[in-house]
Amino acid sequence: MSTRRELLDGLRIWREAGVLDAAEVHIASSLAARAGESRPHVVLALALAVAAPRSGHVALDPAHVRESAMREAERVDDVSRDEVADLPWPVDTSAWLNDVGDSPLTPEILRVEHDLVYLRRFHDLECTVAEHLVALASQPTPVPAPADDLSDEMHLDDGQREAVRVCLASRLGVLVGGPGTGKTRTVATILAALLRGDGATPRIALAAPTGKAAARMGESIAGAAALLDGADPELADSMRRIKPSTVHRLLGVRTGSAAFRHNASDPLHHDVVIIDEASMMSLPLTASLLDALGGSTRVILVGDPDQLASVEAGSVLADLVAAVGPTSTCVAELTANHRFGDGSAIAELASAVRAGDSEAARRALEGDEAVSLSSTSGRSIIEPVASAMRQAALTGDATAAAKHLDSVRVLCAHRRGPAGVARWNAMVESWLGDVRPFSDYAGRPVMVTENDASRRLFNGDIGVVVDRDGALEVVLPDGDGVRAVPRVHLGRVETVHALTIHKSQGSEFDRVIVVLPSADSLLATRELLYTAITRARSSVTLIGSLDTVLAALARPTRRASGLRTRLSD
Repeated sequence: MSTRRELLDGLRIWREAGVLDAAEVHIASSLAARAGESRPHVVLALALAVAAPRSGHVALDPAHVRESAMREAERVDDVSRDEVADLPWPVDTSAWLNDVGDSPLTPEILRVEHDLVYLRRFHDLECTVAEHLVALASQPTPVPAPADDLSDEMHLDDGQREAVRVCLASRLGVLVGGPGTGKTRTVATILAALLRGDGATPRIALAAPTGKAAARMGESIAGAAALLDGADPELADSMRRIKPSTVHRLLGVRTGSAAFRHNASDPLHHDVVIIDEASMMSLPLTASLLDALGGSTRVILVGDPDQLASVEAGSVLADLVAAVGPTSTCVAELTANHRFGDGSAIAELASAVRAGDSEAARRALEGDEAVSLSSTSGRSIIEPVASAMRQAALTGDATAAAKHLDSVRVLCAHRRGPAGVARWNAMVESWLGDVRPFSDYAGRPVMVTENDASRRLFNGDIGVVVDRDGALEVVLPDGDGVRAVPRVHLGRVETVHALTIHKSQGSEFDRVIVVLPSADSLLATRELLYTAITRARSSVTLIGSLDTVLAALARPTRRASGLRTRLSD
């Protein structure tokens, strides 16, 4: 039997290559030593299963783990993709799975199912989520009587009207669609129908995975409620009074504990829970939410399953929609685009990318100035906006400076390297000429990186540094106006002339410049490109090659998860 030291030594090359970190190696070696498992490839499977959630996977997928590790190497600084590729990966994945299944680690520590290797905790979470979703979808509920009348008052199209009915017909409602398809107005109509219905006023919770998304949800609902101000101002006010929170706050975060206050033993006291940006919900957070629902509580999940999934483990919304289909009794998909209009090149390109249709993508890129493919730097687009924002900020004109914030943004797949965020931020600052990189300066666009509810600051909020009589403030858009926060109150922030596509989720900009990675980059995926394109309101410029675009269309993101199979079964 191998000692723990020998097990550690066996995993050293995987740690040195960056595939595993120190904590994962120590956890795996300790568990293997305790179980009496000494076979190197089985111990490696354990370590990779421990590491899987760090890359967003629920489990280890032996058939695709090498490619996944190479993609993660591209994402992480100072990790060599070639070194990862050359590691001694097990070749016969079926035999690897069989050996793990026969290991003393299974089933107390590991579970093998659907050709995946799970840590027991994540296997249990996946089963729990599947059981909850199936149970909720199978329980019909009455649709409030005023839903049809409200659909008229809210000027819904036929697809939105049907979506209202579907989302209210059972305890589980799922509303999906791309940007501009009217998800917010549909949700507002659902909310209004519930509040105007017969009987006692229902207790409704609105929530989103992040503080920024929750704040945007509140603004969007308030805007949609304005449609009812003339016909039913009391109902409109009732809608505005429901303030969205983060999912964590809804469940009751306990200081110093990973557990939530609300759970199966102490469920939420709400009749309806509506979750926006549900594509960002991880498997563990979804499990906690579903566990905390009361015996008759409805839950409505809203989002775009074609965007990048949660940073944490799981792709619950995408798995759910793929498993049951958009025509199921609980899933409603909105397809008509109200933002771009008929014939929009952005909408056509986004649709082509979403479908993986290379010919349609070629046509979209060739047919309209709103979308273009370029090999230049995009300086002519970025520099005038950055310069105008700086001049306004230098003169203390906060409103003018803030108006430029959403005018244009550079979006990158990488953090570092020639196509990375750091280089592009430095390049834009060099064009401004008189600023010091990595320091505060008037006109610096910044992203908040920590939540501070007392000051209404949320991770992901974007503002601009403004000089007010020699004192620096960060000005942030606030409804139709702006608000200023002393710079010293924000702590650490990031410069965002450019930002990663992951961090752009939930944001919109008039013009977007997407810096494409090389065609052979494993980060060039369909979901990444779709997310970047759909951040734009009026134009998209892709910096890179057509080969990269076509490679991304042929490379959908693969998250190791068995939820889709469980729900299909």
